[in-house]
Formats: sequence, structure tokens, C-alpha cells
Amino acid sequence: MFSTDILAGYVYGIVLGLILVLSLFLLVISVRAYRKSGVGLVKYLLASFVVILIMDAIFIADYFTVISVPFSSTVELVLIVILLLFYAGIMRGLS
Repeated sequence: MFSTDILAGYVYGIVLGLILVLSLFLLVISVRAYRKSGVGLVKYLLASFVVILIMDAIFIADYFTVISVPFSSTVELVLIVILLLFYAGIMRGLS
């Protein structure tokens, strides 16, 4: 049947696809919520979903060997950006 490595590769590809679809869905919902409410905090959520979408696009490009990126530093940098966006949103909401 399938070897463990091939099966793990397929599962990883499916997970990447699901993350891409979920982040696109959340991005669309955030845009609609911002347009409807105009609340500034939604901009920070919107920005974090864009960053997650970009990060997932980099993972997918590497999965299909379109590009090669050292993930340890890239992932940590993107996660720091996401955390800073959430922090900025919280601080803006408290003031």
C-alpha cells in the first residue's frame, strides 16, 4: 500500500489546503464584519488572517517545491507578527 512517508506527505498537503480554505473564509468574514460594523479592532483580526494566509501560501509553495524557504526563522517571524497584531488590537480596544 502506501509507505508512512508518502501518507504523511498527503496528510500534510491536506492540512495545508484546509488551513488555506479556513484562512480565506475567515478573511472574507472579517472584511464583511469590518464593512458592516466599522469597528477598528476588526482591522487587526483582518491583518492577522492576511498574515496567516501568506504564511500558508509560503508553506504550500514549499510543499510543491516552487520555492525553498528556511522555515524555522520564517515561521517564528510570522508568528511574532501575528502576536503583535493581536496585542495592538487588544491595546487599542482597552484605550
